[in-house]
Amino acid sequence: MNKVALISDIQGNLTALQYVLRAIDNDNIKQIICLGDVASGAFPHAVVSLLQERNIAVVKGNMDDAILNPQRHDSDDPVVARYDDMDQWCSEQLTDDNKTFMRGFKPLIRIALDSDHELLCVHGSPYSYNDVIDETTPEETLAKCLDGYDDYLMATGHVHHPFMRIFQDTKILCPGSVGLPRQRNSKHPAYAEYVTIAMQDGQEQIEFRQVKIPSAEFKKGILTSGMPHANWFLSLWDV
Repeated sequence: MNKVALISDIQGNLTALQYVLRAIDNDNIKQIICLGDVASGAFPHAVVSLLQERNIAVVKGNMDDAILNPQRHDSDDPVVARYDDMDQWCSEQLTDDNKTFMRGFKPLIRIALDSDHELLCVHGSPYSYNDVIDETTPEETLAKCLDGYDDYLMATGHVHHPFMRIFQDTKILCPGSVGLPRQRNSKHPAYAEYVTIAMQDGQEQIEFRQVKIPSAEFKKGILTSGMPHANWFLSLWDV
């Protein structure tokens, strides 16, 4: 039985990635696909290097391009300015080898789950990593986002919370976020999210999973990383 793990939106969170990979390894899963946005956080070099070492295939996300080509926004909003500072710092931490690896990220990845079923992996939609697909996306928007892609199963990232929905002949799922999970009207919780998929007798077995991240270890990592605005960033977390 082929079993696949899907991770997404690591956001430079090395601690969360290490705990998720440990859980995946303990489940003896050999194939891992990442749905993008890997480096924009406290440990960009270490996260990208770990993905390289593990030979994990990665879909290109919007923040992957942003880190490779950091830009300052014309805004008086101090929050925007902080994120601009962080993105510039993240880009500077990456080695040339890291950047070459990231430039090789694909806009979409297809993998065979069995002889009859494929999994289509994207960050936003098959057409753009900026497209937002979640459980509330109107059907007319979905029709445009999925036009020409009638895959049995599609995985998307970008929205940082897990969901699954069916649209016409396509089952759409999101594993949530490894490094920056979101809860509505709340701070970022101290856990990481991912999904496993297995096919057995023509039926998919999908499991949404969470891994608890020790708060003390996470906070120490952020505060010693050298990332700009680390204390402010920690204030956004429930740790």
